[in-house]
Amino acid sequence: MLTADHTADGRLRAPLGFDVILSDMQMPELDGYTVVHMLREKGCDLPIIALTAHSTDEDRVRCLSAGCDAYATKPIGREKLVETILKAISTRQAA
Repeated sequence: MLTADHTADGRLRAPLGFDVILSDMQMPELDGYTVVHMLREKGCDLPIIALTAHSTDEDRVRCLSAGCDAYATKPIGREKLVETILKAISTRQAA
């Protein structure tokens, strides 16, 4: 959805058409860590929020080190998700 040709190897669309990316970190074929790394290498500057069932400090650090702006554990309620999105957007805009 984010590349011009809808492949992982394609260049990013311009404009991307999104305000934030939610990335499940445990996807089956291409995990979220790889996806975030690829997006950042392509120049994606949107806020990226990691969503994961893993809730240790080590997992949080791994997600943030991979290039995510924020980290949230699943299951996540609507209010917490909106709060996390707004914080990630405002933090990215302030940078």
